[in-house]
Amino acid sequence: MLRNAPGCRLDKFPYRKSITKQRSALANYKLQITEEAPFELPESWEWCQIKMIGEVITGNTPPKEQKEYYGNDYPFYKPTDLEQGYSVIKAVDNLSSLGYAKARQLPPLSVLVTCIGATIGKTGLIRNEGTCNQQINAIIPNIRIDNKFLYYSCLSNCFQSQILDNASATTLPIINKSKFEQLFIAVPPLAEQHRIVSKIEECFSLIDQLEESKLSLSQFIKQTKSKVLDLAIRGKLVPQNPNDSITKQRSTLANYELKITNKSAANSPYPFEVPKGWSWCKLNDIGTTNIGLTYKPSEICNNGVPVLRSNNIKGDKLDLSDLVKVSSKLADNLIIANGDILICARNGSRTLVGKCALISDIDETVTFGAFMAIYRSVFNPYIFRFLNSSYFRSRLDESNSTQINQLTQDMLKNTFIPLPPISEQHRIVSKIEQIFSQLDEIEKSIKA
Repeated sequence: MLRNAPGCRLDKFPYRKSITKQRSALANYKLQITEEAPFELPESWEWCQIKMIGEVITGNTPPKEQKEYYGNDYPFYKPTDLEQGYSVIKAVDNLSSLGYAKARQLPPLSVLVTCIGATIGKTGLIRNEGTCNQQINAIIPNIRIDNKFLYYSCLSNCFQSQILDNASATTLPIINKSKFEQLFIAVPPLAEQHRIVSKIEECFSLIDQLEESKLSLSQFIKQTKSKVLDLAIRGKLVPQNPNDSITKQRSTLANYELKITNKSAANSPYPFEVPKGWSWCKLNDIGTTNIGLTYKPSEICNNGVPVLRSNNIKGDKLDLSDLVKVSSKLADNLIIANGDILICARNGSRTLVGKCALISDIDETVTFGAFMAIYRSVFNPYIFRFLNSSYFRSRLDESNSTQINQLTQDMLKNTFIPLPPISEQHRIVSKIEQIFSQLDEIEKSIKA
């Protein structure tokens, strides 16, 4: 069982004993600085080196071949554990009582600072009695410094820049104990330290509340978009025009093979009833779909045809920042055209299957990978919004009962869609874009 702050005895730490004995001497202790001060301090504040306000302990690692040294009695802190920051309460690895006796023991509220590697300067305030490895310098504050004030001081740009300036200029930066002890911080009177810590924690609490509010607002925006799409595919987003009808527009679509059923939800197995003038139909009845290109590793080249893959869909938009290019010979149905919908048809993550983007502004020959599909129809602007709806996602999740997360060609072709007249599709898409644009602006403002 891990030892924690309330139950530990500070008098068992030798450096704590020496500090206790020196209380009378420390009462008249005058802090001094041996380096040029980086900025002017308020009256009654003083610059001091770390070694003047605490004991610095570099950690060590008990021999790993001694299995009896490792157990669940005391946390054995490493740099990755310091991600917990202000409240480091657990470690990935732990020591037994035997291992702890071989380690350099640290009391609760010690300040730990990584002194080597890419994460040099990472800082944590431990809340339990424990120890650390040799990649960490621990500071055991004396009576002149508040533990929490020291923690926040070590996080400051002033202190962090000193660490980097004094670290060895190699691929693996390191600051040894001697140099670390000579780093300095600005120290106010103890009572003012307490007030500063209190104000910092008050400000951080407000920031946390704001972050929670931002997260809640972001979730609300996401839910609002989903609701807008749900209203759109049910004919409840824009006013109906009694003169609109999908069947009346057959003549204008004479070159397109429409196989539209006029049955409504009232006398059919469809999930909900559509407005008058709308009709349920399968995606296969109003468009075509193809699975993408399978290419060999030997066909990858620098000057070939770009291949769109799952990573090229970010959100619901196309991202061309990371492209594979191939020298493969392409059939006509593997060449993407503006207006196509690119769909992730297979992925290790179920949540990514079905994500899609509406292709636009492509001015070169582009193809798509084997785990992708394209859908092509004159109704694509509306169908694209349908494919992003929670209704389509729920149908897709129901269909993926196997271990393989995929959207097969048959699944896509046999998907039923509530289809409004083209004129209403235009109004629906325009309204969606208007609302989404406003929501995106709100989301940008809270992330700024």
